[in-house]
Amino acid sequence: MPLTNLILFSVLVVRPNGQAFEGARIRVLDPANADITQSFLGQSTAVTDSFGKLVRLKAPNAVPAGTYTIEATAPGFQRTTVQTLGTFTGTGIFVLHPEQITDLSGYTIETPSADYLSPLAPVRVVVTAPEPDATQWQLIQTTISQGGREVIAESPVDPVTGEAIIPVRNRVQLLPRPNLVPDNQAMIIDPDFSDTVTLNFSAITDDGTYPTDLEPVELSFANIYPPGPVNDLSDYTNKNTLAKWITPFQEVTVFRGYYADVMIWLPVEVAGLEMWRMDFDRQNYWVNVYNPPVPDGLFSSGRVVRVRLRTPDIDGVAYSKLRFFNSAGDVSETLLIRYQ
Repeated sequence: MPLTNLILFSVLVVRPNGQAFEGARIRVLDPANADITQSFLGQSTAVTDSFGKLVRLKAPNAVPAGTYTIEATAPGFQRTTVQTLGTFTGTGIFVLHPEQITDLSGYTIETPSADYLSPLAPVRVVVTAPEPDATQWQLIQTTISQGGREVIAESPVDPVTGEAIIPVRNRVQLLPRPNLVPDNQAMIIDPDFSDTVTLNFSAITDDGTYPTDLEPVELSFANIYPPGPVNDLSDYTNKNTLAKWITPFQEVTVFRGYYADVMIWLPVEVAGLEMWRMDFDRQNYWVNVYNPPVPDGLFSSGRVVRVRLRTPDIDGVAYSKLRFFNSAGDVSETLLIRYQ
């Protein structure tokens, strides 16, 4: 048939931001709502081009006269339709404006399991969409808040897994801030032991930024480095075991005439601090029981206590053992101290 005898069938799909919608799927439904896309367009799956268009040249009276429906669908957008005006026989120009689906629900999140993370810890926070191939968001935007400071991280979404990994660690500012125990005190709660970092999430698409159904996440970073090769403090914040002293050494050395401070995270209230002092053979004992109360109040770090280790005032003491206790028994493991 000569081209001059052909008629034009054209569909234009426009995004909410006014740009051309590439890749929108087009279907044609007859007056009985049956799908005639294959017979009318020559293919069962027809999509718009980079200009947002789908164009076909059709023979006159390509379909029986009637009212037909043109449909556009795309991941992350509402199904959009337009009906032909008058008696459609195959010709016409149709414009569709799909709307973004803003109910971005069903997201899941994976966060570190440790109560307190080290400044050295590689922090893995993962946001996953319910159906990776059923949405059109390309980035997860995370607002990271710390002490009145906010930074934005935009993380690409893996199109296969639907996962976006949030780079939290390199967005926060953490430095050790030791608070020394005053000379007239045995211990203090360290209010600067950790910083709380809050994460809020939204989804970024070509058509704007939309909220997700994820609740804000809080992470606690300890302003100390963990002992040994570990990169979190989960071993030291376990409420189901005796509290461990946060030190890389099996025994702590205190040089005579000087002092050392050690830290411990206490999961429960304590009644006091008990110290055994020993000679070089670790045979003779002098026992001192301290009952300085751990200060009341819950600081940002929980109950992280810094204890001052001083040189003993008893001749012949070469070692000491230190533990916290309450009415139920031991609260902490025993710390061994050596004096030089």
